[in-house]
Amino acid sequence: PPPPPPPPPPPDGCFSQPVVGAAMTGIAILLLVASAFVHAGWNLLGKHRNPTSAFFLLAALFGTLLLTPVILWNWTLLAAFGSAG
Repeated sequence: PPPPPPPPPPPDGCFSQPVVGAAMTGIAILLLVASAFVHAGWNLLGKHRNPTSAFFLLAALFGTLLLTPVILWNWTLLAAFGSAG
C-alpha cells in the first residue's frame, strides 16, 4: 500500500516543533525577579498590618499612577492589539 499522506501544516503562528535554543534575555530575567520582589513586598504589607479599605485604595491609586506613563507611552501599540480583531 502507498504511504500515508503527510500531515497538514500547522496554522499560522503555531510551531510544529518546539523552539530549541530560545533563551530569556537579561531584561526579561530582571523583570521576572523584580516582579517577584514587588509581589512579595505587597504580600508582606497586606498581611503584616491590619489592612483597611483605605490601604487598598491607596495601593490601587499608586499602581495607577505608576503605570499611567507606560500606558500612554505605548498607546499606539495597545490600540493595535484592540484592532487586530
